[in-house]
Amino acid sequence: MIASVAGALALGGTLLVPTAASAAGTPGTLTFDKLSGTINDPLQVSTGTTGSCPVGSDGFAITITGGNLPSGADTIFVNGYAELSSAGTTAGAATGFSVSLSKTLSDIRQDAGVPALATGLYTVTLSCRAALDPTSLQDYVGKLALTTSTAFVSSAPVRVASPTIGGVARVGQTLTCAPGTWTGATGYTYQFLKNGVVAQTSTTKRTLVLAAADRNKLVSCRVTAKNAVGSATPVTTRALKIGLGYAPKATTRAKIVYSGTPTAGKTFTASRGVWSPKATYSYVYIWKRGTTIVKSGATATSYRTTAKDKGKVITLTVQAKRTGYTTGTSTSLGVRVR
Repeated sequence: MIASVAGALALGGTLLVPTAASAAGTPGTLTFDKLSGTINDPLQVSTGTTGSCPVGSDGFAITITGGNLPSGADTIFVNGYAELSSAGTTAGAATGFSVSLSKTLSDIRQDAGVPALATGLYTVTLSCRAALDPTSLQDYVGKLALTTSTAFVSSAPVRVASPTIGGVARVGQTLTCAPGTWTGATGYTYQFLKNGVVAQTSTTKRTLVLAAADRNKLVSCRVTAKNAVGSATPVTTRALKIGLGYAPKATTRAKIVYSGTPTAGKTFTASRGVWSPKATYSYVYIWKRGTTIVKSGATATSYRTTAKDKGKVITLTVQAKRTGYTTGTSTSLGVRVR
């Protein structure tokens, strides 16, 4: 899998000491056959499907840097120098090729003389070269991240199950974003979108409390999984249309308040009760004689009985209104006028 040791690797017992090499063109991508594993796992790397080493190359060398491995003149070599034919390819081929690394990360650790590999990012580079020339004609680069001293991931997180959004899609309620399932994820970014526009972003907060202004909006959640190698393509959940919140409830019933005997000419006063959730409400007071409304309105907090009310039952209904919510109601016990 990855390596010989400091300064280079032995080819037939001879150490090839590398010098600074420069790669022509933009580095290609080097991928691994395992998304995650342990330092004892054998690995295979691939240059993908974009192409082999360029014309002029005779072979390649693979190196690893990063973490607490030596660097510079002590670059750790993997596989030493190998001819392209050993990987089943030729210079200028239109397809990529794969190489089984001769040493594991555990072997590399021993070659480097470190007691344990440090967590963090490591770079594996396959350099296309002419024989005995350290100058790279083309590099292919891949990343490994040690999540512990013995475990690694070799790509950005890979999605197994998609994120979801849950909860009651009503004003005043809370929506929760679940990240789904990812291979190799060490963290997430959560974004809530309202009508497609990001409204909240956090790496820890997965909930959104719906406000009155959210009524009729389409709310979704976008999750980006990440690890030391990189971030996966963000995934957005389905959108939920936000409806009216549940009506406020009277925890203490509306009541007609008066003194003495409820006779004609007596003034009744409204007690609107206690409502939950607490907020700034507007209230409407509706007074009825039987089923007939005799007085109503936001300022109708009292009612003076008349001769027409004698022998009749007076009730009070209080409506609690709140923007973005359905209207709550509470009706008092009736009072018969004598």
